[in-house]
Amino acid sequence: MTLEQFLKRMEVLIPREKLLEQIRPCYPVLVRGKVPYPLKWMLRVHCVQLFYNVGDPGMEDMLHEIESVGRFKGTVWMPASLRRQHRGRTGKENMIPR
Repeated sequence: MTLEQFLKRMEVLIPREKLLEQIRPCYPVLVRGKVPYPLKWMLRVHCVQLFYNVGDPGMEDMLHEIESVGRFKGTVWMPASLRRQHRGRTGKENMIPR
């Protein structure tokens, strides 16, 4: 089974909405300072980290290098050359939300 096939299968099997309902009351909201990442992104990132036993640095690499992981997270994947251009213009996250 390929990574993409596995992530599609997990998309179907994980009861994300129920998990989001349980996590949402504990998830930080913006009071001041840095805006937290969307909860649905973080849940998906943590799932991939658990599936593949990947730490934060490895997960960041996977998000930038493997298109199917970015799609599973809920962002549109961009090649490295476009990420550099996007980052230079906005100074923000280099994955574009769907």
